[in-house]
Amino acid sequence: MRNTVVYKYILTFILLIIGYVLFALISWCLPDVRIQKKIKESIEMGDIEKDYPRAIVNKEICRMDNYTDAIILNQSYNMTLMSPLTSIMLNPSKGDVTSNVASLQAVVDDVDQPVNTYARYWHGSTFLMRFLITFIGRYANVRLFFYYVSSLLMLLLLVLLLKYSLWEIMLSLTAGFLFLQGYVTQFSIQFFPVIIITICGSIMTIIYRNAPKKLCLLFFVVGSLTAFFDLLTTPVLTIGIPLLIYLSNSKQDSISNNCRMLVVFSTTWVCGYGFTWMTKWALATFFTPVNVFKEAFSMATYRIGGDVFYVSDYNRFDAILANVQKMPVLPIVIIVTAIAICACVAFNKKDYKISLLYFVISIIPYLWYCILANHSYMHCWFTYRIQIITLTSFLMAEMSLVDWPLLKRKMFSNN
Repeated sequence: MRNTVVYKYILTFILLIIGYVLFALISWCLPDVRIQKKIKESIEMGDIEKDYPRAIVNKEICRMDNYTDAIILNQSYNMTLMSPLTSIMLNPSKGDVTSNVASLQAVVDDVDQPVNTYARYWHGSTFLMRFLITFIGRYANVRLFFYYVSSLLMLLLLVLLLKYSLWEIMLSLTAGFLFLQGYVTQFSIQFFPVIIITICGSIMTIIYRNAPKKLCLLFFVVGSLTAFFDLLTTPVLTIGIPLLIYLSNSKQDSISNNCRMLVVFSTTWVCGYGFTWMTKWALATFFTPVNVFKEAFSMATYRIGGDVFYVSDYNRFDAILANVQKMPVLPIVIIVTAIAICACVAFNKKDYKISLLYFVISIIPYLWYCILANHSYMHCWFTYRIQIITLTSFLMAEMSLVDWPLLKRKMFSNN
């Protein structure tokens, strides 16, 4: 039985890798004429104005990442500079990396620029972008597509949570998404994949909520998809939110069984995520002249090492603090205090154990910040959003400590 399960995961992983390579190769084969024309139109029409504009509100927490979106468009424009396999492994672009929007402008103006490669990521978002530009058109249209799709899928998720009486996580997740500016992710190819994978993974978790074996495979696939599409933005969202949905549905199970399943699901996600990353490094090293393994491990050491060259006396706690400071303190304190008062008035003894597990999940972002301290500090303006997990799980933990029927009776007992 155990061998059968192992073979199932190995086969799934092989099929995923084959699927990624085929997806990338098909995107390489898409007609450059239309893609380059639409990217030129995007630049001419001002669809991508500057490296770091603000979305809706002129605050740092609403900062968008046109800098990276410009890299993705640049790669989409120059995908066929190399042979198919070499190109999808090295992901070529042109220009000076100090300003990717300016480099993209130079690319469409046919200014001679050096060729750059970016091999350590899979760059699934670049391959996806070529499809989207081919069939949807300008970058502005693609942004609207991101907004419509993510909004509709989020609405579907919330409806399903309500349908299955998982109202605690429905309210908590909505609060987390709003207070940590989740809407900013709806307008950028850099941020969009993680949000969509998170939402779709959450929907599938609801569908397979009573099928642990299928959920194990789902978490493995979700971890792999995250590694393929994401450029190290907020990847743990794709595990944290589905874990909370699973717990919300299985709160009546024993604490030992819930703990065991959390460990199993987390392990399968980490395996899918980690093995997919390493497979890219291996394939790129094997099929190209570049030692991508050496480059990737060098960068991983830098990101994990914790040092930030422009900050003296820096430590890992600074990475945590930089991200925590991005959270809107006042509204969160008001809500947390209000729920705490409700818990004091009508305490729910029955669900205090599940609340402990919610608190455990709430620390996932801070473990991530500690592990990738350098990256989390330097990019705290977007990595802070993985605290959607923290806020959602903390609110769920609090609400599970409230006996809501008892609170209702106490509030209306004089009527």
